[in-house]
Amino acid sequence: MRRHLIIALLALAATAATAAAEHERGATLYRDAGFRGESQTFADGEQVHELSGLPIGNDSVSSVRVDRGCRVTLYADDHFRGEAVTLEDDVADLRSTSFGQDRASSLTVECRRPGWFEGGARGRPDWGDRRGAVLYSDEDFRGREELFPDDDADLRDNAVRQDSVSSVRVAEGCRVVLYADSDFRGAATLLTESAPNLRGTEVGNDRVSSLEVRCDGGPEGVTLYENSDYRGRSETFLRDDPRLTNNFIRQDGVSSARVAPGCVATLYEHADYRGRSTTLRHDEPDLRKSRVGNDAVSSIRVECRRFGRRR
Repeated sequence: MRRHLIIALLALAATAATAAAEHERGATLYRDAGFRGESQTFADGEQVHELSGLPIGNDSVSSVRVDRGCRVTLYADDHFRGEAVTLEDDVADLRSTSFGQDRASSLTVECRRPGWFEGGARGRPDWGDRRGAVLYSDEDFRGREELFPDDDADLRDNAVRQDSVSSVRVAEGCRVVLYADSDFRGAATLLTESAPNLRGTEVGNDRVSSLEVRCDGGPEGVTLYENSDYRGRSETFLRDDPRLTNNFIRQDGVSSARVAPGCVATLYEHADYRGRSTTLRHDEPDLRKSRVGNDAVSSIRVECRRFGRRR
């Protein structure tokens, strides 16, 4: 009997060890500094639009543990808006970052798949369904890295920070413009293929502060949807429209919007750009939280920055 009990306990321990070894990687958020207090773990691929209502809560994160090979991006506002910070290592006190503590309202988690960046200087990323560019802090695709699927106007809060980029991988069918200054200003370099070092380019090594990314088949303009979460009837706008009365999407029938990288949309309550308005620089899945409100858009202004305009 004793022997059977020992065998059962050993089997249970082995099962627990296997489960621990195979647990999903991700990031754990803590309410207090020093990895203390209420905590909640988010696995690879999770995209949490709002932390309110969850155990960890909104505007209450003070420290973060990040599993090896993973990164978590914290946003100051819900639905991935506002100031953001990307973390690839444990942070015992978020006050040590530019983002600060007690500010996180939404987040995304991404962990590298085995082989995603295998091969060192001679390897290529297994892009899978990812598109965009990977920036590296060192030459020959080494050092700290970060994937950019779209534009970023300021690298100061990124894993690969401002003035620290020395090599770039570009996915097939994509192109990237690197700028020496934030907000897409200063010297610029257009890349249509990977570059093991940026020496000799106009922007140079360790000088990148912002970038634009475009991939074949990528979105253009601003798309309005009649239902929240980008569902239902939709229409894409590349220029201003003073009256939505005769449009496919129709006046007072807009509930969400997608905004392509480099574009800005201003939605107005009344025709001819009058009444309350909301300016969008990123996707908005639910206009009920906006100033113009849900089912209230009657006119729209669209401004899309020309890709690589400084070249």
